[in-house]
Amino acid sequence: MHLAPVDINGELSMKHKLCGHQKPVSSVSWSPNGQELLTCGVEEAVRRWDVST
Repeated sequence: MHLAPVDINGELSMKHKLCGHQKPVSSVSWSPNGQELLTCGVEEAVRRWDVST
């Protein structure tokens, strides 16, 4: 999974590449402070990511 913010010109720039799921990601949920996210893959694994680093 890739996290890529969009700038004011509509351009993408990759910020993070998250590796860990063996199969496609089916769900993503951001923390209220925007620093972490939870992902769930179709292999039924849930992962927590710190995207502030």
